[in-house]
Amino acid sequence: MKHDRIRKLVVLAIAIAFQVGCTTPSTRTPDLDAQTVDEETRKQLEVMFETGLAYHDRTIKVAYPLLKAAVPLCSTDTAYTLGIDPVNKYTLSKSMRPILEASYGIGEQLVILSIPPGSPADKAGLRKGDEILALGGQQPSTGHKANEAWRELEVQVLAAGEPVTLSIIRDAEQVEITLVPDQICNYMVYENFSSDVNAYASGEAVMLTAGMLRFVNNDEELAMVLAHEIAHNVMEHMSARQSNYTAGSVLDIVAAVAGVNTGGAFGAVGAASYSKSFESEADYVGLYIMAMAGMPIDDAPVLWRRMAATQTSSGGFLASHPTTSERYVALDRTIDEIHAKQEKKELLRPNIKN
Repeated sequence: MKHDRIRKLVVLAIAIAFQVGCTTPSTRTPDLDAQTVDEETRKQLEVMFETGLAYHDRTIKVAYPLLKAAVPLCSTDTAYTLGIDPVNKYTLSKSMRPILEASYGIGEQLVILSIPPGSPADKAGLRKGDEILALGGQQPSTGHKANEAWRELEVQVLAAGEPVTLSIIRDAEQVEITLVPDQICNYMVYENFSSDVNAYASGEAVMLTAGMLRFVNNDEELAMVLAHEIAHNVMEHMSARQSNYTAGSVLDIVAAVAGVNTGGAFGAVGAASYSKSFESEADYVGLYIMAMAGMPIDDAPVLWRRMAATQTSSGGFLASHPTTSERYVALDRTIDEIHAKQEKKELLRPNIKN
């Protein structure tokens, strides 16, 4: 007990000495009141929301025509859409909800905030801020799961691809608008605020980081990244990698039975099998998707060269997207192949092995 008291006294003495001996700022900074700090927090949240909305507007503007053009390659993984993904205050984080209500008037009801150019919503004259009342005569849900319920309602009502009536509130008046849905590849496209220069496909979605959106110089380069990731989904590369991982894991299990702990090494090797080939195939199919959408493709190698020259870390995009000289040569050859088909007015489709 005596030793414990001595130890506590020593710790206390060290703490007091640290406080006395530390150098403190010599200037007198302004006093801050809680109300002013709260107001600044609100302003920063508004900037965050507006920045995220600008990112999403840019992304879907480029992604929408690619998803529409790639339908012949998506097999049965397609869906009809109006080109809108409405939100309510529960769509974003809890800290953002007061901002949505106070500054944008977004509450329980679903509201349109993003409209891709050329989409059915755009062609029908829908606007940002339109509040959704009903789709095909059916009222969408409100509250915490309104977004998920909207997607289910959209799938149900648009299943036949026939024109549909959307009821909205605009300027305090109810308006009925008829839209003809588009068929697109059924992949969600979204962004996050990570500063890493990265993008990836999950098989069901495509994700871009804020770092990637800042890295690309223009919408043509953004289209190259998006088309590449859409191509991964089209060619079912995620499923292939999972199958390769499973095949490799069989050897891990066999080794474990024999008393050898591989730490999942064979599974990891299996997952990495044909990774370089998958990336090359995504380049190849991605360029075709861009061409099918009527987008220019000649500068595609420029983006990847700049990526290799400036993104030298082992993380981010280059961690899963190898940049080799062969890749650039293959891109040039693919561009030549597509232009040759365009000149001959041939159907633009990737060449498939027998």
